Amino acid sequence: MRWTDTAKKFLGAFASKDVTAIEKLLDEDVRLINWSCDVKGIEDTINAIENFFDFVKNIKIHIMNTAYHNKYVCMELEVTYTTTFTESRNKAVVANVAYIMEFTDWGRVKSMRVYNMHFRHNITEVEDGDTN
Repeated sequence: MRWTDTAKKFLGAFASKDVTAIEKLLDEDVRLINWSCDVKGIEDTINAIENFFDFVKNIKIHIMNTAYHNKYVCMELEVTYTTTFTESRNKAVVANVAYIMEFTDWGRVKSMRVYNMHFRHNITEVEDGDTN
């Protein structure tokens, strides 16, 4: 359960856009692979996460399923966020993703592989400043 708890801490920090908390959970040689990047090392991983944060707000994560074995945790998630690509109108996005996280012996995140299972764009348009 230790690895699952750490994975949930990571997701909580991610939803809060808490880069300091995220960084504390990562191994120095962490690797992040997803549909938009493949980076290695804590600095490049934090940069990739911050780049994502620059274009989204109101991140909500719903954990639908969790499985773990040894030092691996796999989570099926529904991630909802609002994009900030345009000045006056934003798009709400719902993404169903699978997170596979590997941990070091010391409980730090060694690797994260994020797979896009289903992506629904343009669910709703919201006025700037609307937090729904």
